Amino acid sequence: MLQLGTAESVPIHLDGNVFTSWIGTLEETAPEDTLSGPNYLGILTLGWCYVLSAYLVELRGEGSSMEYTEHRAKYNASMQNYPGAHLIEIGSVSEDTARWWSAILASGEGWKSLVFRGTEDYLAPWSIKRACATQFFTRYESISPSSTPAPLSAKQAFDALAEFAHVNKLGSQFSIALATALTIPSHRYLDSSIRLPFPTMTSRKYTGSVGPIPSTWLRLFEDLSYYISLSCNAELMVSTFCGSFWEPGVPCNLVAPWLHPVINEILGVLPIESGSAQEILALMCAIRRPKFSAFWMGAAISGLCPKIMKRVQGGSPPLDPNGFAWTGCPQGFMDIPGSGPYLCEDSSHIQRQDVWRLLHLPTDENDDLGFGRQPFTPWAPCGASPTMNCALRVRKHLECRRHEYQYDYWNWELEDGEVIKDYGFSRSLPHSEPKVFYNNCYEAVLMDIKEKEFDFDQKVSESASWEIFQYFFVNGEGLPSEKIYYDSWIKDTWEHESDMEPEKAGVEKPKEDENKLQDRISSWLDSLS
Repeated sequence: MLQLGTAESVPIHLDGNVFTSWIGTLEETAPEDTLSGPNYLGILTLGWCYVLSAYLVELRGEGSSMEYTEHRAKYNASMQNYPGAHLIEIGSVSEDTARWWSAILASGEGWKSLVFRGTEDYLAPWSIKRACATQFFTRYESISPSSTPAPLSAKQAFDALAEFAHVNKLGSQFSIALATALTIPSHRYLDSSIRLPFPTMTSRKYTGSVGPIPSTWLRLFEDLSYYISLSCNAELMVSTFCGSFWEPGVPCNLVAPWLHPVINEILGVLPIESGSAQEILALMCAIRRPKFSAFWMGAAISGLCPKIMKRVQGGSPPLDPNGFAWTGCPQGFMDIPGSGPYLCEDSSHIQRQDVWRLLHLPTDENDDLGFGRQPFTPWAPCGASPTMNCALRVRKHLECRRHEYQYDYWNWELEDGEVIKDYGFSRSLPHSEPKVFYNNCYEAVLMDIKEKEFDFDQKVSESASWEIFQYFFVNGEGLPSEKIYYDSWIKDTWEHESDMEPEKAGVEKPKEDENKLQDRISSWLDSLS
């Protein structure tokens, strides 16, 4: 579901403790006397919130509007200073642009984006109000007077923001700030406070021509409608963040030992609210999910990581079925088709995760099984099932090549009844190694790693196992006779609804004679012909 409007703006503080020193990518260079350059991530994020909101207002058309409020930061074209206020140099700009910067840097709510729907006005999802008491003022050289400055359009605001970033050689901060702004609806969805880094400047003065705006920046604006669609789907965004911790080779019964190193060893030393912990988490997940790396940087910069980790730690994070198709980041075992033949080497068993995948395929079998929806957990069921225990809709695919879903398009259903197909946006990634947001300015540290035995808390694995086997039992045709279904972790799924119980705890329920079972299957198949 896309949330295109909200009742209230989101409070923002400029006192964040994540990436307060920005080193940048390998292509970027800091001033000679420092390890890092200026940090305007917070300021750029404020500007991007306006650009996104104005873009949506223009898409909505008649009845929607951008407005400046009475709140504004001081700005002038003289050398006057304001005690207690922080100076932001914006260079040679028009009066309209200077007024825009005054709204962006204002305390409280400097601008409003009114999105009209039905009979009411809503605010755009990126509407913000600065809740901290810090005062800013801007100094500029006026290049064109304006008696009544009007709110800038989305393109005008983008140009002003891009020019500021380009003149100050902010490089990767420009695109990372966009990713940070795109997490605003997710903050509202998770009830998370937003804390951006306070701007830091250097004494370095840039002189001479800085050249044209980079084409990669211009393309950000061209693709803004797709980023807006992604940002407005907060459930999908959170699912993709949590999906960074899913691993294809980890079944449901091994979730606890898989998550233990990152939760208890890497992040266990520092509280997740600390800047260092969130920076480590963002860099680690950026490497695991390069396509979503900018969003991970934005989540850390805005302080969203603690809320994400709270959902990961439980073992059953939220899962959106469209997440993989929209982002290209697999988030659960159902997102991938698997590999190799469906049958195991003994030709009499099939991996349970493949059973689940085949059950989810469309079918013309009238077997009353309800596997139209995907499981609500990313973790694959463990082990293998005898093929003779599988439903007919599964057995008919045992000799097939791997099946997989391919996302085609989604529909926009307009108020007048018109339906528009949207095939989305995809651009092939370069084959080169992904950029890494650190520089080799740190010396390697040798650590003495000692082996130790772990006594894992298996509650996370138990929860994941219960979730995935519940999916099979609830949608299937009853309880199979396999021993695993009487395991203490998952038997609660069915024991209060079924009279079938093993005679003794921990002892496999007696199986029927195999020949008798085959006769029953043959008789059932004959009845269908």
